[in-house]
Amino acid sequence: MSARAGRIEPRPTRFFDQRGHRMSVARALALSDDLFGSKRLPALGAPALREAALALDQQLPGIVQVGLASSPQDPGGGPPGLPLLLAIPDRPDAAPDDELLATLAADSTVKVDLARSTVVRGGHTGFATVVARALTLLDQGVAPAVIVGGIDTYYDEAVLHALDRADRLNALDHRGGITPSEGAAFLVLGWDSFSGSAHGWVHFVDHAESGPESRGGGAMASLIDAAARTSGSIEWVLSDVNAEPARVEAWSAAERRGAAALASTVRDDRWIEEFGEVGAATGALLAVMTCTYWNAGCAPASTALLALHDDTAERAVLVLQEAPRAELQEAAAAAPTSASAAHPFSASTTSPSPSTTSPSLSITAAPISGAPPTEVSAPTPPSSPAPLSASAPQSASAPQSSPRSAPAPQSAPQSTAAPRSAPDPQSSSAPLSSSAPLSSPAPLSSPAPLSSPAPLSSPAPISGGGSGPLSIRYSAPPSSNPLSTRSRRSPSLVPSSSAVLPTPPFQASVGVPALHRFAPATGGEAPDEEVRPQLRRLARDCMEDIAIFGDLWRQREEEPASLTARLEQQVLDNLDALVALVRRRPAPEAVKEISHCAQEISFPDRGRGFALAVTLGCIDDEEGARAAISAMRKAHPGTLPAWEAGLRLASSPEIEAAAARLLRSERTPLVRVALEVLRFRRAGDLATITPLLTHAEARVRAAAARCAASIEPAEQVIPLLEDRLTDTDDSVTLAAAEGLLLHGAAAGLTWLRTRLDADLASGSMGRDHRAHATRLLALGGGAEDLDLLVRAAAGDPRLAEVLGWYGHPGAVEPLLDLLDQVHRALESREPVRGSDLSVTRALQRITGASLDPHPAVWRSWWSQMRASLPAERLRFGEPYTPSLSLEELALDMTPLRVRRECAQELLLQLGPVARIDIDGWSAHQRDAIARLRANLSRGDLPPAGSFPADHHARSR
Repeated sequence: MSARAGRIEPRPTRFFDQRGHRMSVARALALSDDLFGSKRLPALGAPALREAALALDQQLPGIVQVGLASSPQDPGGGPPGLPLLLAIPDRPDAAPDDELLATLAADSTVKVDLARSTVVRGGHTGFATVVARALTLLDQGVAPAVIVGGIDTYYDEAVLHALDRADRLNALDHRGGITPSEGAAFLVLGWDSFSGSAHGWVHFVDHAESGPESRGGGAMASLIDAAARTSGSIEWVLSDVNAEPARVEAWSAAERRGAAALASTVRDDRWIEEFGEVGAATGALLAVMTCTYWNAGCAPASTALLALHDDTAERAVLVLQEAPRAELQEAAAAAPTSASAAHPFSASTTSPSPSTTSPSLSITAAPISGAPPTEVSAPTPPSSPAPLSASAPQSASAPQSSPRSAPAPQSAPQSTAAPRSAPDPQSSSAPLSSSAPLSSPAPLSSPAPLSSPAPLSSPAPISGGGSGPLSIRYSAPPSSNPLSTRSRRSPSLVPSSSAVLPTPPFQASVGVPALHRFAPATGGEAPDEEVRPQLRRLARDCMEDIAIFGDLWRQREEEPASLTARLEQQVLDNLDALVALVRRRPAPEAVKEISHCAQEISFPDRGRGFALAVTLGCIDDEEGARAAISAMRKAHPGTLPAWEAGLRLASSPEIEAAAARLLRSERTPLVRVALEVLRFRRAGDLATITPLLTHAEARVRAAAARCAASIEPAEQVIPLLEDRLTDTDDSVTLAAAEGLLLHGAAAGLTWLRTRLDADLASGSMGRDHRAHATRLLALGGGAEDLDLLVRAAAGDPRLAEVLGWYGHPGAVEPLLDLLDQVHRALESREPVRGSDLSVTRALQRITGASLDPHPAVWRSWWSQMRASLPAERLRFGEPYTPSLSLEELALDMTPLRVRRECAQELLLQLGPVARIDIDGWSAHQRDAIARLRANLSRGDLPPAGSFPADHHARSR
């Protein structure tokens, strides 16, 4: 979630580049800066390895030893260790493979079968090799579950200086390089007995080597084509493209050449640009990001293609498919169990026969190690391809010509074991999971024979038939079980011996804020003391971005809806990241941590008020709503509108009860906020609102009238609002009249006409109140109101635009007179009231003509076209219908100001059924638009060209 919110940032190091600038590396907050290079690999990998293995605790109790060092064999009778296949960079200073594996096993307390574990040294494509070998181990029965992963770091002085000398590092005066980073990620692959919490299938794995023209993208394009032939058109691509021109050029060429295999709406996520370069950890981390997206419910598609490039000619592709949760649980229930219930995976266990059980590979994905899930989960830079001839448990390494060069490709030795026959291609595929398993289809087919490791002995390397590329393809899931694009989340699995209770599954905010659930009150995990300051810094950064993007989103009246939607999603991304940093602790503790982020500023800050209100209001606990109201009570009065906006948009239902309690406050500004929150959420209650209609303060009475108008049924509300028309304050009477117009009551329109006519004679209304009354009459009035509206606009040319919304062709001549008036004032350099822009907008909205804003041009056009326009309400030259307002509102390029007017006239013409909250979340607006569009297509519509008041009069 922190990566999704853009929270991964490089931090300065003690090293200087050739220009004299400090080098920056995105690195794990939990690790000491005194730990460099290959020595960081075990520290990076152990926490992620442990988290991945914890998901198997229900199937393999004791696979993670709490407080104990692990060992390849457990004489005490526990389950045997699992093979660990690991991709790491190929560096001369790296520890021997067996030493690294043993250290990872000990530090993570995960039981690892060291004899059957393998390290693959190389670059980005090393993870594809690791996955291919793991699937073969499972198919051979060597193990029913295998852990795969990748670790890499660029926090290495020698590597950084080598990259700097090659001008491959981003710097202030050099772009087009990489941002060095580090990361670790692990997944668990297993059979159907592990698939109950799986995320999906490993659907396709393949390698290829590019020719001399590696920038041509031919090898990658052929891999994408092959993947699409087995899984269909690709809708989601996660590539390892960084900012280096060669990589960008090669990927762009591959996309062009493979365009036929990509969906027209394909989403191309380039996480390396966000994470930084993570080298050998890239593939594993992209796979974990895919699983996490599925798990959190924010994935754009149910099939993802991972595109991996090495610095050399090696290319690889993996296709992962989301697994239907119910289907996998049924498969897990039907899977045969081991003879020994206590140790389902003893050394003698073999993989299920393809003829009896479909081989599903569960992938348990764990994000990278380290305390914060942000910078720690960042990937590292690309490294060279892993040699396919690497043997287990140690892989061959060769001298490097550069810190990222790979050993020269060698022909892989053939295994002495006979190849196993491929299972039936119609057998079901295998799933993926992040703290839950991922399966992959079982059948293996390859252009070259695929050798299998010898069962229960030191596994032989997988060979693609000499030095040719390794290719492993899997059948697609049965067509009778289509995959849904929605995530099917499974409960988090934790060790049975742990006292920590599970944290509820995380649901990402997509379009609207999720209702975030926290650890139970009796459970939770507190971060280490040395990490807590960094976590608070990250949380504070998230809070600041929620404040900044929230302000931008809510103040862009002239911006199109497409921009405001992007801004609000950035608010949601940072909201999720902030919550993710504290969600493993009970809600009361999490609320304190979130509140702490907002208490470090001494001046009134509206953005911070909005951020705190919306964040605390999205916690699924009464404590969050109480804390939000409590903090608002202490806030500066000038920030209350921002608090109101945050509480309106929050997802917790507890907000409504807290706002209702706030109505009893003696502080009238807080009462007004509570009324507006209840109105927006349509949670008001007449029993509590009615007494406030006679409150001593006019602003409270007006807010109460607006809130009452949102309550159903109308029969009870209309008499209360009619009583308010006698109020002495125009703000109250205008609110009551607007509510009556909303419910189609004639009293509201009668009052508007009378009050506006009296004001034009006496000038007793304030400017804002007069503008509000004119706007309401234009949007909700009848044909008889033309003269009154023209007189109002003549008295204040700034109101000219409302005549365009009114739509009567009789307003064109008065508008042309106003345009003459504005131009004469401009030519004589006199003060100008109004503008030619507002007048021409009104003319265009009535006639549909888009002309130069000069009176002579418009008069010439009008003299020719006047007779062709009907004497009825017009919108862009056509008889007005509510559908015209709805479709204009739905356009992505419609400014927020115009959308607001469209929503208001729909509400006044069609009533509460047409309510679209323009100040709400865009996703809710789209849903409301779709519902209203469906209703209009089959409903009883007003006649085309009719005015709202005339239609309501005929309906009564």
